[in-house]
Amino acid sequence: MSGFSRRLFLQASGLAFLGLAVRRLAALARPRPWADVPWKVQQVLKRLFGDRPVLDGHVQLDVPTVAADGRVVPVMIESDLPMAADRYVKAVHLLVDNNPDIHLAEFRLTPQIG
Repeated sequence: MSGFSRRLFLQASGLAFLGLAVRRLAALARPRPWADVPWKVQQVLKRLFGDRPVLDGHVQLDVPTVAADGRVVPVMIESDLPMAADRYVKAVHLLVDNNPDIHLAEFRLTPQIG
């Protein structure tokens, strides 16, 4: 997996996940600086979230440093954000900066997953 940076993968995935977090939390968190995010990832985030702030925090990713097969990589995403009927994470976007298609996956969530 040459050119694959776990750090950038984690940053981009975390940013994408947080971009769709509850809007009320936006006022409490600080915006993420864009300087260390690759340009291609910035473009995808801009397309997904427009001018809404992309925030840092509340998400943990567990991804192997090296996967036996790059086509099948286990990813565990955990968050301490609320999942109530009126306040919940609506989607998780998985971005991989050095992948031919950066926007690798989108998962739509409901409050029922709790």
